[in-house]
Amino acid sequence: MLCGTRPRPPCAHVEQVAGEAGVARALKGRRGGICADVVDPGPIAVGDGVEVLEEDPRSEGRRIVDRLRESLGS
Repeated sequence: MLCGTRPRPPCAHVEQVAGEAGVARALKGRRGGICADVVDPGPIAVGDGVEVLEEDPRSEGRRIVDRLRESLGS
């Protein structure tokens, strides 16, 4: 099990995987992935399911802002 700790911007690793220089620069300002702590070690494979145990707390803040904007007609 992993616990996400922070968003990760695109980096040189993306260029290594893509095999093309400039990919990280082209993705600047977009999502690259996440950093995570290993809580319970074990194998991870392509196609494994992902279960979100705790939503990003910023998500609730965004929902509140959206509701306020709707109620104010913005």
